[in-house]
Amino acid sequence: MIIEFENSLEDYSRSSNEYLRKYFVNSILASILVSFIITLIIVSFKVIEFDWAHISLIFIVLTIGFTAFYNLKSVYNTYRISKLVKKNSSFLDKKRIIIEADGLIYGEQNKKYEWHLFKKVDDLPNYIYLILHDKTTIIINKKGLKTYEINDFLKEVSSYIIYKKSFFEKISSKSLYKLGFVGLIPNFGLISGTVLIVQGYVRKDNKMKIIGLAGVLFTPLFWYIFLNSDFQENNLTQFTNHKLNEIVKDLEFYKSKNGQYPDSLGQLRSQNKFFNDQELFSNEFDFKKSKPEKFYYKRLENEYILKSFGPDLILNTKDDIYPELKMEK
Repeated sequence: MIIEFENSLEDYSRSSNEYLRKYFVNSILASILVSFIITLIIVSFKVIEFDWAHISLIFIVLTIGFTAFYNLKSVYNTYRISKLVKKNSSFLDKKRIIIEADGLIYGEQNKKYEWHLFKKVDDLPNYIYLILHDKTTIIINKKGLKTYEINDFLKEVSSYIIYKKSFFEKISSKSLYKLGFVGLIPNFGLISGTVLIVQGYVRKDNKMKIIGLAGVLFTPLFWYIFLNSDFQENNLTQFTNHKLNEIVKDLEFYKSKNGQYPDSLGQLRSQNKFFNDQELFSNEFDFKKSKPEKFYYKRLENEYILKSFGPDLILNTKDDIYPELKMEK
């Protein structure tokens, strides 16, 4: 099969823009998904102190960063190709491609490219991209070619190109479905779910997308139920008691050195760099609160009031928690 075509200087720029547009939306969706998963992992494993403002900023920065990373290469290639074409006018000459069983003949010197050198063929609205493994790209302008010629060319080239299967391409969809069981493991389901969603889009498999999405959503659902369970409430109550008792010790030590109790709990950091007065009880799903609350503390004349607002998150109610440790006056 033989086809002839001609590219203008504008065609090289337009084709690059078409290629970028074709994958731009996918790159944004992939960036949002990956950023969402990483953000959930950060929140789930408490990598940083929980703060809605910080978490939102991390998600936005990650999304922008991944999108830029995915598309920066295409933008650079557009610039590089345009610069190369301007220096070498032979790129604007009429070209001929001859398809043979053992390769493709192209260029002024009728250079033959064997089929194993090709990575893929990409069909764009107005152009065809032939991409080699060494990143060399042959751009074919569809203008002047008849529809049947384009279809025959794409079909024949695709039949000759030897596609190397990726790791996931070697795995059948039936086997990948089993990865959905990992979604029942909190946090790990974020990773398996992401893999299934991506592969679902690649394979155009809606069932795989649904399984992956379910795996991703299971983690936040699990933690929401767990964080609001009686079991977690009892655990937090015990840890809060322990934490308040430790603060009592710090307060008494401070008084022994300074002759009086501190005006605020923050002053205890001067003697204990690991001091922490943050409440363990919190509504992590309240978007209006960006910072965690602190234990209530008030210094009186020769004593103090120290307590936690307890499970109901409201101070001065019957479930307020006081330190169990009582120091001798």
